[in-house]
Amino acid sequence: MIEPKWYSEITAYQWRVLICACLGWALDIMDGYLYAIILFPAMSDLLGTSESAQIGLYGGVVLSIFMIGWALGGLIFGPIADRYGRAKTMAITILIYASFTGLCGIASSWQELAVFRFLTGIGIGGEWAAGAALIAESWPAGGFEAHRYLGRIRFERSAIDRIELQHLRPDAQITISRVSLFDSESGTSTPLTSSPLSAERWRKVASLGGVDVFENLRMLPRAWFAKRVTAVEDRRILARIQGRDENALFEPNDEALVDSGSSPEAVASTSPAQGTLEASVVVTRYEPNRISLKTKNDNPGFLVLSEIYYPGWIASIDGRRARVHRTNYVLRGVSVPAGEHEVEFTFRSRSFLQGAYLSGAGAGLLLVSLVLAGWAHWRQKTKLTLRRGSSSPPEPLPARDETRVIRDPD
Repeated sequence: MIEPKWYSEITAYQWRVLICACLGWALDIMDGYLYAIILFPAMSDLLGTSESAQIGLYGGVVLSIFMIGWALGGLIFGPIADRYGRAKTMAITILIYASFTGLCGIASSWQELAVFRFLTGIGIGGEWAAGAALIAESWPAGGFEAHRYLGRIRFERSAIDRIELQHLRPDAQITISRVSLFDSESGTSTPLTSSPLSAERWRKVASLGGVDVFENLRMLPRAWFAKRVTAVEDRRILARIQGRDENALFEPNDEALVDSGSSPEAVASTSPAQGTLEASVVVTRYEPNRISLKTKNDNPGFLVLSEIYYPGWIASIDGRRARVHRTNYVLRGVSVPAGEHEVEFTFRSRSFLQGAYLSGAGAGLLLVSLVLAGWAHWRQKTKLTLRRGSSSPPEPLPARDETRVIRDPD
């Protein structure tokens, strides 16, 4: 079966969004190049001088003011785009950019030019922020599309005890940022809090500026031995963790979930009866790229490290290489034999090492080239010196025979 090309699934709306955003960015870049081209004649006309030092000084000041406006534009129009929509905000920023770019042509002083360029930068900054967000939300990523919506549900004015939201699509995810009740008669808005947390797991410890801080009473340590390891299909692991699998509940302190297709030896090395209460794990070293632990377990066990799994992490047990398994969807796990051991996780990025090797090879070639060039130059200079030092005055011509025959006139 021939798989369809990636571009066949892109809709016309998504193509329009990409083309419009790219055209806007291309015009922004063209604006920067045009400013660099006309900088000298424009500033010479505004300043009334042709001195390069003054033109460079004031031209740099105007450019710096423009860049400040660019940064502020992203900060200003980012929240506006979140509130009123990406497309509307992008259209407004393009209008601002185009208007003040045109006004730059009628500036009568460098101060006016700086003000117009500053406002142009605000438009460009807002355009880049809104365009990037619009593309990210319109184009598919990872097989799905991400969108943000502001929904309003109208109902009769009445006393409200509680509001329940039911998620009816198990194959999709939704994130609710804020929910508020708005009374149109009084003009008041009341934010809603989430459902009460379980007192068995969460304990409120503080309230900071309207934000409640809770302590997780069932917090797990940095590393622990799982009592059992379960092989699950990769696509079902997340469903088990999120509680969407009604047939099997997930308890992270008792069970470790590994991919059944890639980690069969992790399951074979740890049976359900081999998790012991006497097992202990102590973190002896904790650094960004290195984590060392001391473990003690009477039986072979499966060690779960509460750190994000990422390709490049290498595990070793007593100096011997061990495989790192993606555990519980995002964590790291390793099978540890019975007894006392030293387990170490180190990060060695393959791409970083490849880049380091290539950079080292390039630096080595450059050094060799410099040495060869210096040697060739020294050799040529030495030959010239030898030629000059060995040059001797020309040999004298052989003396002519001045013997003459003088005859006696008598």
